[in-house]
Amino acid sequence: MLKIGFGNRIKNRTFDYKPRYYDPEKEAFQERMEMLREKYADKAEIDGEKMKFRIRQGFKNKGASDPSYRSKMEKTAAVRRLVIVGVLLLIVYLFSQSDRIEQFLRLLFQKQ
Repeated sequence: MLKIGFGNRIKNRTFDYKPRYYDPEKEAFQERMEMLREKYADKAEIDGEKMKFRIRQGFKNKGASDPSYRSKMEKTAAVRRLVIVGVLLLIVYLFSQSDRIEQFLRLLFQKQ
């Protein structure tokens, strides 16, 4: 039924979404700062969890301190690929020049 007058009226639904922003760099920075504060506040031994965190951060930031690290690794990978291709081509050439392939095929398809 409909209510007439100034009594209880149906209120519109509102949307109360509060957006949150996640910044992984900022979080990592805050964790590093907290670790440094703890490190220099008391000169105690670093416990296992802090050590794990430091190692994890080292793996995440590998090469971040040296800008030429990535280019050096790409050059090394390119040279490695060239060496592998060269060795494979040499093996194919040596097998094609010898009669080992013919002997292998004869043994493979020999009628018994």
